[in-house]
Amino acid sequence: MVTTIVVVTVLHNFIFFYDALLLDHFLDSLQDLHGKDIKETVQECYELSAEYEGNLEPQKLEELGSKLASLDHGDSIVVSKSFSHMLN
Repeated sequence: MVTTIVVVTVLHNFIFFYDALLLDHFLDSLQDLHGKDIKETVQECYELSAEYEGNLEPQKLEELGSKLASLDHGDSIVVSKSFSHMLN
C-alpha cells in the first residue's frame, strides 16, 4: 500500500513536471515565431484559465473573456490556435 502511494506520488510529480516543461517549450517556440507580446498574452490567458478551473471563480472567467475580447484580429487567431494546440 505504501509502495503504491509512493509510486503514484512520483508519477504525479513527473507528469506535473513534464506538463510544465512542455508548456515552457511551447511558449518559447511561440515567442520565436510571433514575439514576446503574444507569448505573454498566451501565458496570461493560460494562467487565468487555470485559476478559473481550480476555483471556479466567475471573476477569472470574466478577466479571461475581457483579455481575449481586447485582442486585435490577428492576435486573437494566434492565441486561439495556441490554446487549440495546448489542448490537443
